[in-house]
Amino acid sequence: MRTLPLINLPADWFDGASQRGICGCGAILKLDSDTLYDLHWNGGLGTNTRTEIIVLWGLLWFAAEKKLDITNIYRDSKAIIDGILGNTTFDPPLLTI
Repeated sequence: MRTLPLINLPADWFDGASQRGICGCGAILKLDSDTLYDLHWNGGLGTNTRTEIIVLWGLLWFAAEKKLDITNIYRDSKAIIDGILGNTTFDPPLLTI
């Protein structure tokens, strides 16, 4: 049977959510078949969009601090993807608590 690769490594996934204003952040960095980082933390208070930005910042900060190669980043948030691609701008007052 032929196996097709699902992703290209290194790869990073991140997600964040806010429920009742409480934010949760998480990310996974898979560098190769033997190296995986699993990150999760309390994002404080705020909206879903604010949480998505916090978790992306945290993922990039961690990778830079550890001098890790970030080649592929996977995310399902259209708001964040549009912001990264420059298709929209974030309204700073909406990103605060």
